[in-house]
Amino acid sequence: CRVFEDYLYVCNSWSGQVIKFNITSSGELEEVTRYSANETTMGIEVDQNGTVYYDRYWTPSLYSIDSDGNEKVLFESQLVSPMRYLCYYGKTIYAVQNEGVDSGGGNSGAVIKMYVGIKQAPNYGKN
Repeated sequence: CRVFEDYLYVCNSWSGQVIKFNITSSGELEEVTRYSANETTMGIEVDQNGTVYYDRYWTPSLYSIDSDGNEKVLFESQLVSPMRYLCYYGKTIYAVQNEGVDSGGGNSGAVIKMYVGIKQAPNYGKN
């Protein structure tokens, strides 16, 4: 999951959805919308403009949802699967293949670097 401004974004890997919740002033969560990926979603990150990036476990692409709710496919078929984690640093997202699962190409645990050109959102809760 990832927080941006007053929203919590969650990858629900069982339902294959990215869910957006509003965080109320009392700290309660109110569901705003669900984006259906139709596949297991795993990693999630957010940039400083509020664009959400996520991966699908078995699809070697990166996906985004902009602040208006428009979904895009990025780096289509350029990653490795199964994807597991996303990590944002500066203007780059790193995707990590699930270690221990080798698709035959010897890429188990591979790390893929994707320059997106926009800085990551603040990490709330860090000093």
